[in-house]
Amino acid sequence: MDGGRIINPFSSVEEAWFWFTRCQLARWEGARIDTGSKLDERPCGPDDIYRWACDLYRTRAIGPAHLEIMAEYGFLGRTPDMHLDAELIDGLLWAEGMHQLDKLLRTKGMIEP
Repeated sequence: MDGGRIINPFSSVEEAWFWFTRCQLARWEGARIDTGSKLDERPCGPDDIYRWACDLYRTRAIGPAHLEIMAEYGFLGRTPDMHLDAELIDGLLWAEGMHQLDKLLRTKGMIEP
């Protein structure tokens, strides 16, 4: 609890990433991300997740292909289907990118232990 608010950590890195991409889509459609809104119930803001993903890129923990796949499937609202030949490589890149983001978000306490 923070100042009377209950802070809800993410249950998984995928939940955090899809939340971030939904927030970004809402912004592009004209919504304002207000710090006094229900988004505040999360342990961080969407910009934090964006910044941390960029940090992973800058430190070369993930590459441009990882970011591209994370963005593509994030905005689609689904993970790549590893059973489809056309999405197998995407799935591997997604898994690697999510693994790196998961490690970072867990060290920051953003994902439930």
